[in-house]
Amino acid sequence: MAQILKDEIREKIRKSGISVFTKNGYKKSSIKHIAEVAGVSVGNVYRYYRNKEDLYDDVIQGVYDGLEELIFAVKESGQYQIAPDLAMLHEDGGRIMVPLQIFMDLYIREKDVFTMLLNGEKDDRYDKTVKRYIEMLKKHFYSMWGVENMEGGLSKAETRALTNALVFGSIGLLEDVKEDEVSRLLTSFLSDLIKGYFYVRQYREAKQ
Repeated sequence: MAQILKDEIREKIRKSGISVFTKNGYKKSSIKHIAEVAGVSVGNVYRYYRNKEDLYDDVIQGVYDGLEELIFAVKESGQYQIAPDLAMLHEDGGRIMVPLQIFMDLYIREKDVFTMLLNGEKDDRYDKTVKRYIEMLKKHFYSMWGVENMEGGLSKAETRALTNALVFGSIGLLEDVKEDEVSRLLTSFLSDLIKGYFYVRQYREAKQ
């Protein structure tokens, strides 16, 4: 029973941290304010977290772990050696569909943290955190293309350009659409962008 109460208090502090960080940004937030929102004493916060940075790191850890899971899923899908566009869109486990479902599960599970990162008050700490996640997503997409191992794969320049379009386009969708529309629009955006790019590329090469 005591452990359950400790877990509840810790989660209450964590959620309060998300709320305060979202509204004020990392720099302007304080342990005192977070404690007030959580309805606990400042001393109680320090029983669970060494400082504000420790609390912030705990808040974002779930998203970090989820993105690591995405990268692992992409590596596991490396068995596909068919044409790049088909490998990525294969509905039974393609390089887009499986990681996309993992991402959607992560987005739903960590919705408050995504809101904090995408729509919260911006400061240097936010910029560094978002940059860290973007680099992880780029790593994920770079792995997906299999440039070195796949026949008809993209050049490094093409890989970089398409990766940026996917990452920043996806972030834009998450910022602007309603939660119940995210899955449909994100799936449509990713598949249409990839199919369109490869089909136009193949058409251009056939005309040469």
